[in-house]
Amino acid sequence: MVADAAASLGGKLYVHGGGWDALVMREFPATHPTMALALLLSADATEAPGTGELRVQLVDDDGTDTGIGGAATIGFGHSPLYKPGQKTLAPIALSFVNLRFERPGQYEFRLFWNGNQLDPAVGFAVASPPPSLMRPPGQH
Repeated sequence: MVADAAASLGGKLYVHGGGWDALVMREFPATHPTMALALLLSADATEAPGTGELRVQLVDDDGTDTGIGGAATIGFGHSPLYKPGQKTLAPIALSFVNLRFERPGQYEFRLFWNGNQLDPAVGFAVASPPPSLMRPPGQH
């Protein structure tokens, strides 16, 4: 999910202002000060313990890479309470600052694990406010 902020600490995911699906910007190009991508990855017995590469790519509604994203090697271990066959969870929080949006539209974070795209992508809209909200105060 996208959120205002997120952190992963001690095997838990802390999310502030999460679960939204739209940003409203008064003019374009626009810069959004901060947002986070909160993920909960799940590994089955064939993947954990082990490592893999997580890659994140923000694309616009044409599928064009915006240049925002990153990659990291993620390790999956087992908790002391692990039982054979149980899935292993890995909370991941990625923060992005000063994201620039050239135009309104649909955007999505595409996620890749070891080069394979994961579904679903995490999408959100970037939009202009409706004309009724663009009027100066006191005008109807």
